Amino acid sequence: MRFERSRGFRVLRRDPREIAEVFHLRLLLEVPATRRAARDAGPGLARLLREELEAMRAAAAGHDEPRFMRHDRAFHDAILAAGANRRLAEVVAGLRDATVTLGASTVDRSRSLADVAAEHEPILAAVLGGDPDAAAAAMHAHVAHTGELLVSQAAAENGRPAAPADIALIRDAADGSTT
Repeated sequence: MRFERSRGFRVLRRDPREIAEVFHLRLLLEVPATRRAARDAGPGLARLLREELEAMRAAAAGHDEPRFMRHDRAFHDAILAAGANRRLAEVVAGLRDATVTLGASTVDRSRSLADVAAEHEPILAAVLGGDPDAAAAAMHAHVAHTGELLVSQAAAENGRPAAPADIALIRDAADGSTT
């Protein structure tokens, strides 16, 4: 929404490019952080991730989206905290907040809560297995998939297909490109 002087409020449509930019940044930050967390993971991180994933599954079974999202965020936060870079964790939290502010969600539009929880399973398995590359690849798949779905949804709400450049911005983060 935007306040317009002497007119009231105007509902704004979600901007697919803005969503693509948020997810491009998340990929650039979270994927290497996940690799590092898996490399340095101790039993405490594995236990915490297991607990958060179980809580996500329980929330999904009860179709409790707010509770699910709290545990989803805690799962990602635990991985970021394992990297011992407080500033990185704060930046990613801000990016996640921006997504919430945009009102962007895939739940019940393009996937279920159970589907989202399932995307976290390979991340957990790779962390438990001490496989940094697999953990990074699983985090990339999860975050990129979410970003691409949200960009496509926002574009459809605006009555058009997703711009190839917006999807490419998300996909470029996979190969380390920043352009």
